[in-house]
Amino acid sequence: MDGDDLFMILVLVAGAVTFATLQWLRRKLILNRRARRDAMIERLTERFGGSDEFVAFARSPEGRILLEGEYSPAAMTHRILGMLQIGVVACAVGVAFLVNGIPPPEGTDINYVREADNARWWGWLSIGVGVGLLLAGALTARLARRWHVLGD
Repeated sequence: MDGDDLFMILVLVAGAVTFATLQWLRRKLILNRRARRDAMIERLTERFGGSDEFVAFARSPEGRILLEGEYSPAAMTHRILGMLQIGVVACAVGVAFLVNGIPPPEGTDINYVREADNARWWGWLSIGVGVGLLLAGALTARLARRWHVLGD
């Protein structure tokens, strides 16, 4: 194993550890936010004198916004848009790999030819992932509209 292979392995391990750490921190933040929100709603329900008052508040537009939280149509729309954005970025990265994978002229060193082949392979893979995410986002949006999950 030469120095380049060792460096690539270290970069991949560092990337995986960074990704896992960021996901763990994100999950911790989400759980903390959910616990704070639940405590706030619990305090809010204790302040209402009767259940009729709370039901009236919960049916009001402000109450619906407060109680919907992460399952609100706006939150779901943001998640769908995030999936579509990642799909567009993956397609753009794939196109960049394909441009980088333009075959070199005849008589070029075989290593450059192999690098171009690898770039084309990664390009098509990235485009495939991007198109898959775009299709999944479009299908999710269509089903969510059909099931009236995103509102009217």
